[in-house]
Amino acid sequence: MAELGYPMEQPTVYKLEKGTRPIRVNEIEAVATIFGVDIAELLTPWVNEDHHVARMNLAKAKEQLTEANRRLEAPTLRRRTPSES
Repeated sequence: MAELGYPMEQPTVYKLEKGTRPIRVNEIEAVATIFGVDIAELLTPWVNEDHHVARMNLAKAKEQLTEANRRLEAPTLRRRTPSES
């Protein structure tokens, strides 16, 4: 960070990592440069693959539940017995 014009002491870095000190916009730019990523990548919440798979499974389960409810609520066709004719 110091090479990019943002000298930081270890306590400052600790506070940033702990979340007790907000990071400034210009510092985010420097961090992105250091790690070779786009600023947007740093600002996007990180979601691991397991979380993504769980969300996809939940969405599929919701669709299946909706379809099952639709079938249960649909009127059923009843065959007439010979005595009803």
